[in-house]
Amino acid sequence: RRSLRHVLESHNAVLLSKDFGSSDPSTADRAKKVMRLLLLAALLKPGKESWDQSEELKREAEDVRTVFAVLPPRTMLPENLQDPPLRLLRLEVLVAGGRTQEALALAASFLAEVDPKDHKPMDAAQLDAVRILAAEASLQDNKAEQAADWLSQVDAARATEPRALDVAERTSRAFANANPAKAVVLLDRILRATPPEDPLFRQRLVALLTARLRANPESRAEVLAEVNRHAALFVGPDCPEELKAWAAQLRSGGK
Repeated sequence: RRSLRHVLESHNAVLLSKDFGSSDPSTADRAKKVMRLLLLAALLKPGKESWDQSEELKREAEDVRTVFAVLPPRTMLPENLQDPPLRLLRLEVLVAGGRTQEALALAASFLAEVDPKDHKPMDAAQLDAVRILAAEASLQDNKAEQAADWLSQVDAARATEPRALDVAERTSRAFANANPAKAVVLLDRILRATPPEDPLFRQRLVALLTARLRANPESRAEVLAEVNRHAALFVGPDCPEELKAWAAQLRSGGK
């Protein structure tokens, strides 16, 4: 993948997409072949990498969006643009580029599809991936309730996978002040799926306990008991000073 991307970038391959509609068959065919390589390279991206985690990946996502914008939906490369991996890729780069309305409309069309005749249907895991991407797009559109609704439709087993947990955590932050009780529901599920040895466990525990206090100030005793149960997390050298202070303040009776 790295070598292919290097070649494509060094030749500014995405610029050839403008030749796809050329009246010269050889020019149009060359453009189609290059766009196919751009898509195949993108499909090789490791799932753990986010499209927005580096400038290089952001540029690639923009290249892929350009390709999908140029190619008619029923194009055969020979790969079918309607096959699930390419459909998910198209949705991913729309979300990565903040194209929320396009992404949500596309996600809805994917989920509404029944028994397609000219391409493979999405399986259950791929449909859940669509729902998680739709939740991300909803968050970008400042629609936390809609994001939570999308997440509630994800299979319980897949809801505990890293990407789903990350989106759920971001959704809980959107509820933190306006609807802390809803944040508690999300954070409780997130924490249950996070093993104590996970580096994210401590911050998720603090987020849950903080939301509980906001939702119900009378729960201070239960929250303090939970902090004491995990006391070791708040005294080690790896614990941020602000979290040590948060735990100490809670024990002293402060807010």
